[in-house]
Amino acid sequence: MVEWLVDWLVVVGSGWLRFVVVGHKSLIFASKIMTTSVIDLLTRPDVLEKAREEFIKRLQGRVYVPPIPSDLKLPLDIWTK
Repeated sequence: MVEWLVDWLVVVGSGWLRFVVVGHKSLIFASKIMTTSVIDLLTRPDVLEKAREEFIKRLQGRVYVPPIPSDLKLPLDIWTK
């Protein structure tokens, strides 16, 4: 128990807690941005169409190959095992 307390005091004393707080705030902010972006894409067809057009323009004739193989079986039963 004492080792944990000493480690925590070192972390707090060294200022690392400030970076943890900033990192957590950044994580929350990024998740809000991603969520509102998905909501926009689902509720506004014009925004989705603009995104699709930009995607095709950025491909410049190349074929997009997703990094996840199409024959990959998702581990949907992971919580039942």
